[in-house]
Formats: sequence, C-alpha cells, structure tokens
Amino acid sequence: MSGNDDFLRDKAKLLIARERELLTLKRKHKRLALWLALAQRLPQLVDPKSEIEETCERVSDQMVAVLDLHIVAFFYRRKLDAPRRAHAGRSG
Repeated sequence: MSGNDDFLRDKAKLLIARERELLTLKRKHKRLALWLALAQRLPQLVDPKSEIEETCERVSDQMVAVLDLHIVAFFYRRKLDAPRRAHAGRSG
C-alpha cells in the first residue's frame, strides 16, 4: 500500500506544479492582452494638435488605470539639452 501512496503523492505534486504553471501562463496572457488593448487605444489618446505634456498625462493615466501601475513617467530631450521629465502619472 505504501507504493500506491507514494504514487498518488507524486501525482498530486505533479498536478499542483502544473496548476501553478497554468496560473502563471494565464497571468502573463492577461497582462499581454492589457498591453495590447492599451496599444490599440494609443491613436485615440495621442492628438498631434495637443501639447506633449497633455498627451503624456492622458497616456500615463490610462497606463496607471489599465495596467494597474503605481506611477508612469515620460522623459524627453530637446536637441542637446539634458533630459527633462514630461509627466509623472498619478499614484494608484
């Protein structure tokens, strides 16, 4: 009977390991789907007529909301100037 118990224990451990792998893959898939959905919305968020700060604010607000991020920051350079921070998204 001990052999059967060991066999069942090994199978249970294998099943638990596979369940963990499946949950990890589901989380990765969900995260990727969120990134893709956000990327598809970029044309609506980026208006070429608006200021860069306003655009960065809209995009960062969406990234914080959709991707469950705490903060988003954009940096940009003008000519040879040092990098400047354009916008930091709100804490969520």
